[in-house]
Amino acid sequence: MPACKSSAAKPPSPSCRAAVTDREHCRRARTRFAPPKRDAQAAREALAQADWRLGQRAIASPVAGRVNDTYYVIGDWVPAGNPVASLLPPANVKVRFFVPEPVLGRLKPGQGVNFSCDGCGAPMDATITFISDRAEFTPPVLYSRDNRAKLVFLVEAKPSPEIAARLNPGQPVDVVLPQ
Repeated sequence: MPACKSSAAKPPSPSCRAAVTDREHCRRARTRFAPPKRDAQAAREALAQADWRLGQRAIASPVAGRVNDTYYVIGDWVPAGNPVASLLPPANVKVRFFVPEPVLGRLKPGQGVNFSCDGCGAPMDATITFISDRAEFTPPVLYSRDNRAKLVFLVEAKPSPEIAARLNPGQPVDVVLPQ
């Protein structure tokens, strides 16, 4: 390709004019196809922004579980960042029961217990996770050697998540302690 030099006194040669025309043609072609590329990029960015906005409005739970309580109803104004429901994951379900003071010495955390409930079918297993160190009275009485048998202690046992998913919060159960 010839070097294209021109001055005010001498116009460019025909071969230089052809090279300049080709370059100009390429530049125009690039600018003609650039807007569709820019439009496609703008559309992708708009789609990403719409997805982000939708994600900010969507409610997602960090764990799977049962909705235990709802704090608002349709039409209520919910302040930003406030929870709208409480969840009870199967891993957080526990069987709570009370044992009399004479039985307390036989129980240890990590020990297994059996329990059953109406309509639950076969007895189920749970593992003791907590034994209270505070005694409670079944009826209001005074401390005495005769009334010591009326002291009860809270015990909590966790069933497996598969069993816990079948139980309802507050459901009465019958616990069978190990001998």
